[in-house]
Amino acid sequence: MKKAFTLAEILITLAIIGVVAAMTIPTLIQNYRLKVLKTRYTQTYAILSEAVIKTRMELGENLLENCFKNGAIYYPFSDKFKETFLKNCNYLQKTAKDYTITNFNNTKSYSTANYRPGGDYPTPLYMLKNGTSVDVGVNGSTIRVYADTNGPNSGPNRLGYDIFRFSVTNDMLKPTKMYAKYTSEEELEDVQFSHVEGWPCTKDSPQILNGIGCSWYATNDRNPDDETQKYWDSLKF
Repeated sequence: MKKAFTLAEILITLAIIGVVAAMTIPTLIQNYRLKVLKTRYTQTYAILSEAVIKTRMELGENLLENCFKNGAIYYPFSDKFKETFLKNCNYLQKTAKDYTITNFNNTKSYSTANYRPGGDYPTPLYMLKNGTSVDVGVNGSTIRVYADTNGPNSGPNRLGYDIFRFSVTNDMLKPTKMYAKYTSEEELEDVQFSHVEGWPCTKDSPQILNGIGCSWYATNDRNPDDETQKYWDSLKF
């Protein structure tokens, strides 16, 4: 008599395999998505940093100072800076498609159609050849650079995940870092720019631009809410 598995044994084994797969596959998918986002961020940061260096070589040093004179924007130079910077980013075209951007803790969102380029609200609609989209502006005595690391046609289109803010300081691209936490609407009542004050990057902020200050943490792979954890590993979908 030949020995073999019974039908019941086979079904039980398949059921166990199915349960294990159901438990592990979502984790594997999330880990893969996070790895892709981290890789895209690293690549984008390198592209933008190189573009700033090339722009400085073409236009001279003191980029920020030359964009502002007598406390106001010097438009001839600032327009030239934006044009040269986009060229050095391998700018392809401006997409005609506006899209919705969600904040870091997935509690609020806004449409790029409602805001002008270069302001507080990121509108990264200038497409680069590698699929990244950017937004650059001279405003508020700062040179602001926003990037959607995988472009508007790929998710999650979320601040601190694939959308980040940088600034040009001392002729170098600098990641933005949160400098104050506001964890309730009450704390923001007496703040002038409640949507962006503190450059938030925390799971507890109610601000619509929560995530605007995440690029420093992404660059250094440090969780803004728990220094014992890594930034990219702690992101949740």
